Amino acid sequence: MDAQDGHAPNLWWPDDRAWCVATEIDLAWTYVGRSVALMRDALANPRLEAQSASPDDHFQRRPPEWLAPAIEDAATELLDSGTATLHTWRGTVHAQLERPHGPTDGDLRIQRRPSNGYVGSSWHRITEHDPVRLRRNVTTALTWEVIELV
Repeated sequence: MDAQDGHAPNLWWPDDRAWCVATEIDLAWTYVGRSVALMRDALANPRLEAQSASPDDHFQRRPPEWLAPAIEDAATELLDSGTATLHTWRGTVHAQLERPHGPTDGDLRIQRRPSNGYVGSSWHRITEHDPVRLRRNVTTALTWEVIELV
């Protein structure tokens, strides 16, 4: 695979078409179409960050399995202390949470610093007082920010 004009190929496969790799610039992940045996090998390989997906799966809305525990830990830290930083090979997500107090809304401020250097940020109004729903909202926001690191 040679890069042309500074861009690597986004689709490639062997002559026998036993598998296909797709790396779309607008998506967060690289996808591999393959046999069940190749899928098992990829999922079992500890050097690969792999998870299975199917055409009807909403995999782009969930964190990769290898990253889900780190996101959960960051959500716990954020809810406990009001601040959390999550480091991944793709970059860093730093979050600050001010919980709502009485009738006053809180806010969640997140800054992402991808490894490519393009900083981004987001702000979320927090109105949720229920701890279970608040945790779900915080975890979802962190998940989206990690996906946006690409």
